[in-house]
Amino acid sequence: MQISSYQMHHVLNDYGRRLGQNKTAPGHKSANPKEPLDKIRLSAEGKRQTVIEQVAASIVERITRFGPRDDVDQEIMDQLQGEIDKRPELEGRKASEFVFNVIDEEEGKTTNTLSEENSKSLLQRLEELTRETVNKNMAS
Repeated sequence: MQISSYQMHHVLNDYGRRLGQNKTAPGHKSANPKEPLDKIRLSAEGKRQTVIEQVAASIVERITRFGPRDDVDQEIMDQLQGEIDKRPELEGRKASEFVFNVIDEEEGKTTNTLSEENSKSLLQRLEELTRETVNKNMAS
């Protein structure tokens, strides 16, 4: 039996059309076994933690660049200030200290110092407090 080129062309076109339809059909499973491994599925808690980290990073950036701007920022700064007030003062000044002035309406100008080690721990604590506050506010 001889098959004409027309019939062969028709069979190949029909096969290609059916193959394309199967890819878009619901429940279609790929012939490529690596495809499902490429997809990452995050749990609801994982997504929540990602959002908390992004919001907290944004708030820390805003506080460190511009100071507290709203109630949430002020709440975080009040908590941090309360913890700083409880710390004992370090004796003597070191060369790696940062000296800065704070001017407020109630007390006027006050001069403060902060060592390099304390500034790192202070920034870490600010990040922790921010994450805790964002987490608490998201749960409400």
